Amino acid sequence: RGGPVGRVGTHEVGLEPGGIVEAQSRTGGTLMRKLIFALGLFAFAGTGCAGLAYSSRGMPPVGLYVADSVAAQVTENDVGSRTGEACSQSILGLLVTGDASAKAAAENGGITKIGTVNYKYSNILGIIASFCTVVTGE
Repeated sequence: RGGPVGRVGTHEVGLEPGGIVEAQSRTGGTLMRKLIFALGLFAFAGTGCAGLAYSSRGMPPVGLYVADSVAAQVTENDVGSRTGEACSQSILGLLVTGDASAKAAAENGGITKIGTVNYKYSNILGIIASFCTVVTGE
């Protein structure tokens, strides 16, 4: 193992066999390990805890910002001219409020015969997520 070549701040800079430069702190941990840990933590945080509340509904809780919609169901009823929407929100996947059921969406739109059911999902930085059910019908 090559010896120290110099000091940068509180880190000793050395030359590894094969010419690879390594910066090592006085406590013995390498900057590379810290960088890998930080990147791993960032990647984990980027997937978002808030979206986990809706993962059972098939929505992907991945990314720093996600906005998606999914066509879920079509019934034998006409699509209709009315639309109803019901939403719920999640904070860190721990606190979930609202009623995003198809029944609530139909009630909000004054619909008695549901024609289609669609879902909308958004997730911002893995902190705040929302899930909405959108129904159409008569």
